[in-house]
Amino acid sequence: MTTKNKILIGILSGLCAGLAVMAALNITFTRTSTNDSCTSCHVHTDSDQSWLMSKHYLNGSGTKADCASCHLPPQDMIAKHGFVKARMGIKDLFSYLFKDK
Repeated sequence: MTTKNKILIGILSGLCAGLAVMAALNITFTRTSTNDSCTSCHVHTDSDQSWLMSKHYLNGSGTKADCASCHLPPQDMIAKHGFVKARMGIKDLFSYLFKDK
């Protein structure tokens, strides 16, 4: 195999690996931005009940604002989205473990 072929194979392998990582991140961010995913870790019973009774959930248009709509930046900002998601998770875990309920 020539050096040129090795370089080409290396570039194509890198592109495939990069695309696979990007697809995996997209799937992960999409699945972890659902209300079910958020409420599986974040315990906000009073807030959840208040949201279910508010115009953000019950309205004539049928449009529902979910957790990510208000608490996370748009998903097209993946780096910031992931950082904010991690920061909020750590903050909520700390609050759940150490603050009065």
